[in-house]
Amino acid sequence: MHQLKSFPWWYLFTVSQVTVAAVAGLDLLLFLGVQRSPILFQMVTPWRQFPGLLLIQVGIGLGIGAISVIGLETFRRVIISGATLWALMGCLLLSLLLMGVISPPGVWQIGPDQGIVVGTLIGVFSRGRRYWR
Repeated sequence: MHQLKSFPWWYLFTVSQVTVAAVAGLDLLLFLGVQRSPILFQMVTPWRQFPGLLLIQVGIGLGIGAISVIGLETFRRVIISGATLWALMGCLLLSLLLMGVISPPGVWQIGPDQGIVVGTLIGVFSRGRRYWR
């Protein structure tokens, strides 16, 4: 329990919020581009069906997880270990939940979907492999 209290929660939550907000911003730019360009709309439409959408969600999650670990590595304000990666994963889930609640309707929502959560888990622990072994 003491180890849980000693985590730098504020820093982990800040890294996760910045990562999820940046990915949501890219998502919004993609959404606006698809709305304004018929060519982009035709390219993206087949990917919005089941197998393509799941692959996109897992890919977004992989990116979120890997970028957040890169953020931890870049600023080095915390000692990264397996427990830190799990705490980061919890902060990322909370950030995804918040983003799913506040994102505008109609946009491809960055939220706590199964594909994004699984991709985030894989992204965090594949990028942070050297820290949890």
